[in-house]
Amino acid sequence: MTMTDSGLAGGIDGDTPEGPRGSWWVQFDPEDEVSGPPYQVQRGTLPGPGGVAQAVARKRVSPADGQAAEDLRAEIEILLTLWHAMERNGPRPDRHRPFRYPDQLVRLIGFSEHGDAPFFLTTSLSHGETLGRRLRRAGPLGADECRRLAASLFHGLYWLQAAEIVHRDLTPENILWDGQTALIFDFSHACWAGAHRPHVEAPPWSTLDPPRADLIADFTEDVSRACWLILHAATGEPPESLRSWRPDADGYWSRGDQQYPDSVPDWSGGSSSVTEPNISTWFPEGFFADVFEPGSPVVAAEMLARLRERRPEHRTRYDPAGMLAGRDRFNGLVKDKEWRRAPVAPSYPPPGRRRAGHSRRRPEPGPGPGPEQPHDEPLSHRQPPPDPYPDLGPGPGPGPVSGDLAMKVIVAIVTIVVFLLVVIVGLGSL
Repeated sequence: MTMTDSGLAGGIDGDTPEGPRGSWWVQFDPEDEVSGPPYQVQRGTLPGPGGVAQAVARKRVSPADGQAAEDLRAEIEILLTLWHAMERNGPRPDRHRPFRYPDQLVRLIGFSEHGDAPFFLTTSLSHGETLGRRLRRAGPLGADECRRLAASLFHGLYWLQAAEIVHRDLTPENILWDGQTALIFDFSHACWAGAHRPHVEAPPWSTLDPPRADLIADFTEDVSRACWLILHAATGEPPESLRSWRPDADGYWSRGDQQYPDSVPDWSGGSSSVTEPNISTWFPEGFFADVFEPGSPVVAAEMLARLRERRPEHRTRYDPAGMLAGRDRFNGLVKDKEWRRAPVAPSYPPPGRRRAGHSRRRPEPGPGPGPEQPHDEPLSHRQPPPDPYPDLGPGPGPGPVSGDLAMKVIVAIVTIVVFLLVVIVGLGSL
């Protein structure tokens, strides 16, 4: 690292999402650095093609810690998966941007490790500040700005849902806002949809989440939290006070102690009621309907429809099989790094190599139960649930009549009927 007039500048080497190693010359701003155990976050600029500077941020473990390093590696895995998912199924490209990436999601540029301390480099907003800092500096957002925030948030959540990723930690400090675009970052608590979700120690925002009977991550968690953030940005109320806002009879949202305001005397001789602006008039009717209910089915696509926003166009058709390319790529990079670092050859070959005499043909499955389905398997690969009412076979009660027995009964009945007819005809002739 070297010191310049505007801050620290230096070269960074690491792996890229495409695979080969890359090198970047980043100029960091020492005034915009967030350091605290166990992470250190620095924002700076990265020269791009054509001399256009790009705002970036680097997150690393400082000092190196075992659990923190593992959490950072898990975040790299999520960002890699998101990068590959957007490459296959992201926004439709154009001639100016052949590989478009959603403006609402942080994009992975590179990652690497120095000893036991991993780090990664991502994009950031050049003129953005966290939503929490913006609210502390200038107060609540206006109606137009709040609608722009809502639309940008749900566009980002829409692309996360396309990648089958649940963020699970949307807070004002994890969103960069420049007045037009909300950039979602900090995926340290993110996981795949359908996976067992660990507990997130992030009060007081975590106390606003609706109670859930299961521990399975779901897209509706992010939608509910995003709506709480919109209420927070519109009212300026702290999260502890947001639960006092309840819908009235017309479906509008206002604070509970202002549902029926008292009349106060007016100096003009009459009386008037003083209330705060009703923020539900800023959004279409029924915008917050069923969002905060336990087991809510509302997802980001429906919230965009409620905002009358056009659903983004995908690069290709929805392809769940391609969403795990980032995780496979990450596992391959880890194994390759272990192969290169090992003093002796490990017991397994590096990616792309095979042992002598090894065949690609899978062995025939033997008798016994099959492999257990992992809890973090994506929803698209899961096996259908078992039949809740399986056929338990014949029980002690009467079972169904077989085909041979039914035929014998029919033949016997027909024979008896014919015999009776013959007897009746014979008696009539006498």
